[in-house]
Amino acid sequence: ECIGTKLIVSDENVIDICNDKWKTFQFLRLNGFSTPRTFLSVNEALLSIEEGELSYPVVVKPRWGMGSIGVYIADTVDELRVLYQKSQNAINNSYLKFESKLDYEHSILIQEFLQGSEYGLDIINNLDGKYMNTIAKKKYAMRSGETDCAETVNNPLLKNLGMQLSSKLKHIGNLDVDVFVNDENCYILEMNARFGGGYPFSHMAGVNLPKAIINWVNGVVVSSDLLQEKWGIVSHKDIVIVEI
Repeated sequence: ECIGTKLIVSDENVIDICNDKWKTFQFLRLNGFSTPRTFLSVNEALLSIEEGELSYPVVVKPRWGMGSIGVYIADTVDELRVLYQKSQNAINNSYLKFESKLDYEHSILIQEFLQGSEYGLDIINNLDGKYMNTIAKKKYAMRSGETDCAETVNNPLLKNLGMQLSSKLKHIGNLDVDVFVNDENCYILEMNARFGGGYPFSHMAGVNLPKAIINWVNGVVVSSDLLQEKWGIVSHKDIVIVEI
């Protein structure tokens, strides 16, 4: 910033909440959002299962994770113990080991497995953290933790969820959010305070957040249509073989 470069990034506290999935869980619960039950140890999860609050299958995943590295589904207590260790090995053999050093003994989470339709949200704030819009996309195909195919939808429930989350977190720019929707509720799984792999589907539907950011930086008024999506746009990422 001293040489005139504008950093488009949220406050450190916001980044910490989003990167640390245990802090994500705590933040969501504290602010009244629905989210899967989450535990810091196998013993805590097993106790919850014994008490009937949690049931198999359960999700085993890194506390500081990305790209579905080290994410597994356990159907029994034996699988839970084995996959917990396998997730630990995945952390140790990947770049996840660096951030996991913050609390290595509690670097893996056991989480409630949810059924329902999966959606991705782009929750857009301006550079002052003021809410602009929520683009909701129904996911049809996933690959390595990233959305491959999705459709923009008009879902007032998800729009309202995005507005509420924006007002509590007050992030800058884009907030990439994974949500499960079933007959009972909307459950927030994870949040990323950045452009996520699902943003291209919003862009294909008419949203141009990069241009809006440039306009905000330059003090140019951003028209509402620049951040307004078209509904019912189905997009699919393509893979092309090229000669090198």
